[in-house]
Amino acid sequence: MPATLFKKLKLKIINFHNHISYFFGMSLIKYVGVLLLVGGLCMSGLSAQVPTASFVITGKVSTPENTGIANVVVSDGYHVTTTNTDGQYSLNSNNLAKHVFISVPSDFKVPHEGNIPRFYKSIKGTTSNITVDFTLTKQGKDEHLVLTVMADPQAQIAADMKRFTAEATPHIEWLKNTYPRDVTFIGMTAGDLLWDAPAMYPDYVKAFQKLSFPFYQVIGNHDHDEKTTGNDYAASHIYESYFGPTYYSFNRADCHFVALDNIIYNTRPDYKEEITQEQLDWLQQDLSYVDKNNLIVVVMHVPAYKRNGSIGVTNLGKLINILNGYKVVFISGHTHRMNKTVINRDMVEYTLSPTMGDSWAGDVNVDGCPNGYGVFEISGNKLMNHYYMSTNRARDYQMRVYPVGAVTAFSNSIVANVWNYVPGWKVEIYENGVFKGNMIKTTGYDPVAYNYYIGSSKPARKPGSEPATTPTLFYYTPNDANAEMKVVVTDDFGNIYTEFLNKMPDKNDNRQVFFTESMGEGSATSPFPTVLEWTGWHNSNITISAGDCPNQPDVRSTVVSATATSTYPECSGSNNVYFKAEEPGANRGFAINGIDASAFKNIQLSFGYSKTSSDVRSDLEVYYWNGTSWVQLFFLFNEIFQPSGWYRSPIFSLPEDAEIDGLGLRFVKPATSTNSIRIDDVWLTGEPRISASPVVNEAADVNSTGFTVSWDSYPIATNYLLDISERENFAVADSTVLAAWTFPEIYAAGAVAGPHIFTANNKDKFISCTATGNDSNAIPYGAGDGSETNPYAISSTGWENGVYKKYFQIDVNTTGYSGLTLSSWQYSSANGPKNMKVQYRLSDTGAWIDVPNSDLVMPNAAYGPTSMLTDLALPTACDNQENVSIRWTMTSSMRTSGLSTYIVTSGGTSRIANIYVKGKAVDAVSGYQSVAVSGTSHVVTGLEENKTYYYRVRATDGICVSNASEVKQVITTATSLKSVLNEQDVQVYYNPLNDCFEVKAVPGITGIAISVSDMSGRKLKQKELTGSERSISVNHLPAGVYVVSLLVDGQCYTRKCVK
Repeated sequence: MPATLFKKLKLKIINFHNHISYFFGMSLIKYVGVLLLVGGLCMSGLSAQVPTASFVITGKVSTPENTGIANVVVSDGYHVTTTNTDGQYSLNSNNLAKHVFISVPSDFKVPHEGNIPRFYKSIKGTTSNITVDFTLTKQGKDEHLVLTVMADPQAQIAADMKRFTAEATPHIEWLKNTYPRDVTFIGMTAGDLLWDAPAMYPDYVKAFQKLSFPFYQVIGNHDHDEKTTGNDYAASHIYESYFGPTYYSFNRADCHFVALDNIIYNTRPDYKEEITQEQLDWLQQDLSYVDKNNLIVVVMHVPAYKRNGSIGVTNLGKLINILNGYKVVFISGHTHRMNKTVINRDMVEYTLSPTMGDSWAGDVNVDGCPNGYGVFEISGNKLMNHYYMSTNRARDYQMRVYPVGAVTAFSNSIVANVWNYVPGWKVEIYENGVFKGNMIKTTGYDPVAYNYYIGSSKPARKPGSEPATTPTLFYYTPNDANAEMKVVVTDDFGNIYTEFLNKMPDKNDNRQVFFTESMGEGSATSPFPTVLEWTGWHNSNITISAGDCPNQPDVRSTVVSATATSTYPECSGSNNVYFKAEEPGANRGFAINGIDASAFKNIQLSFGYSKTSSDVRSDLEVYYWNGTSWVQLFFLFNEIFQPSGWYRSPIFSLPEDAEIDGLGLRFVKPATSTNSIRIDDVWLTGEPRISASPVVNEAADVNSTGFTVSWDSYPIATNYLLDISERENFAVADSTVLAAWTFPEIYAAGAVAGPHIFTANNKDKFISCTATGNDSNAIPYGAGDGSETNPYAISSTGWENGVYKKYFQIDVNTTGYSGLTLSSWQYSSANGPKNMKVQYRLSDTGAWIDVPNSDLVMPNAAYGPTSMLTDLALPTACDNQENVSIRWTMTSSMRTSGLSTYIVTSGGTSRIANIYVKGKAVDAVSGYQSVAVSGTSHVVTGLEENKTYYYRVRATDGICVSNASEVKQVITTATSLKSVLNEQDVQVYYNPLNDCFEVKAVPGITGIAISVSDMSGRKLKQKELTGSERSISVNHLPAGVYVVSLLVDGQCYTRKCVK
């Protein structure tokens, strides 16, 4: 959620279909007034009902303690009154009234049952006086309100209801949990709750039990009883039995919400899109009790205006007249297309795409808009923000961007579908970071929708569907089709959304894999063990539990076809967790517990899964444990039309509360699911908390013997390591081999594989290999012939199932050294691992951190440039450490012989040779070699005057060490010297042509030292002028006044110069 919940708005007037329309631009006027919500689709006049009996309804509206509540609006749908100071009311009624209901005040809770509001009581059939009481519970008045609106959920068959229950309501609850606790949520469904399927109402009602807030309902044309024809009054009876009156009002914050029934029903295909006169009369009475400053939300099914500008509600003019004096926002559905219409200065309408998409046939409607719902943020009496929320997607999912060639009509252009676009939005394009202007708006087919709803790929749920064009496409023809493209969309509330094509790696991105579980080694055979019985898990520090599920999946062997490699190259090829196909029943699931994720931030989760067939979606719920509770993650598997096989899941971004030691992951096949699914290769990635360089500041308080150095606070750091040197690289010029494994003769299996060149601290280090199942130096055998191109090496089998689990490792003591480099040669057999990379860590309990630029690709049974490292720079975190562990780890299951045979096998080998770790002896100022500092500043003392020094800082949490900061330079000041040189001897002036300070000296003066300082005395540059040299460049300094000092044989001349 944005740091500022709601934003101000700015009015912009344009001509729309020959009448004045007011579109809200990016910073629109504060919106005070009425929200009108409308939802559903698709003519006959019916005679009005005539009352035959009159009676009086009396009653009381009170608290649970029986204290009367004054000024509560009460109605029977025909007459409206309010309670007196004692909470009593009296209402004249007649036998046509079906319900008596209250308009719940803002400072009272909405009474509900399973989140279906119960603000009414049925009085149908009453012909004599009756008493009806209501009880309300007091609450604080809402200040910030979020309204979620679903248009046309419209389930028709059991499979539709299953998706609605599993996707729509849980995602709305998830969205609520992303907002601050002081924000109140309220929901409304804008008609067509079902698709002429009244037997499904019980399941529909049950779906709302997944929410934690009330959700009001509004009737649509498909919610009438199609068996009751020619009688609009009676055709709503089934709807009313579940949800009460078809028109009503309630209050939240400083808003008054109104729901209307704008369907006059005759038969299923024959109805009027019109509001009855009875409702209009009721609305006029209801609004008489509402302050003109309130924001009023009126909800009905059919839009006020349709996308082509035609009127939707035939008697809209009467409704507008009643609403005059209020600000009005209509929110509608029914047409199954997204739209926005500004009716007049005070009234605007949002029409929503259906929650069902196209009859729950897929994840997108025929025009490419995703299944979803509308979100409206309200503060007090002002609409502050609106966005469309795609079900099971992140909030910033507001467009799809397609590469060049994806849209036939624009074959040389990239195309973006911005489905919620309205005039006033900006859709801008950047190519390789350069702003290229606005993309061009057009009408056309969305590629995802077109491919899904056309030809042989038509969905089984609705094979008669056809793709439809959308006016929300934008195109741009790039100079280079492979360039990085960035599309930036700014909506009329100031929200900014960004999507990339061909995104270039971020140089500051240090994301890496830190946890993998590939369901273990060994072969799971029949009878297949459950996850609780299986003992072959890769990670010894995790536990497996039932995850609060009564049934558990099995562990089975994985069979992977070669076709999987393009979609899922990480597939381990051994075991997987299998959720079987079964009749609906209880949940089946399990949990992985005890993952240490505390060393990483911005964590992301992904896993492999096997899709059972091309026309079904795999059902799986995913949760994470944050230390106190399980939190569901919402996502969509690949589109239904993709063929069966193995795929990589979408990437889940976990919140900060997942960054703990003790993270859990839970996978659940819901009780309603009948499909099977397999999962494998659970991966977590993140950015190391201690890795990025600290930000160090320029030196302050510089004097002749020291200075003050400071740096920005580094999250979770417990100490900082400060280095000061007279050398910019903090080391002597020449490199030293700290340890080298060069194997001058064939390695004897079982011997200690120690270094053959080493410093004293590295004599007892050795190389090990976990592919053998033993990390204590059990290398199976030697390899190579000792030639220059095929040197002696150590080699190992056993690399199967080894992704991020099997590796070569060395340990090196780097104490007293910096500027470290690594060299190595690697080689895998045809069945051996193809992909490896280098990582390091600084303690046995620390996290493995990727070494930049160390990804390795093994040629097929040969050494090659992609498998060899030559003096690769190791991160500065490795400098001056008692022990640095370095490993070459396997990063995929692909073998070197390629995709056709794919998986590494048990007989595949990998060898390594010519390993060198080099470093340069640290040259630090005495007392300032990695000196520990607890704060964010340090006073440096004991330095020499008028001398250049360099400093850098690293952060540590006691286990990990960050990379070093930028190296900063400082020059200590000189002690005061008597100026015996004068302007007859030397002169200094600024030369603008060469951007330098120049010296003129009388003959005989040589060996001049020149320095430039700012007015605070901080030296910025110094130089020895030799021979005939008489200038010092200042092209890096801004214009200003500087102090230039000359030193000749201990005599000083100083003057101010202006650049």
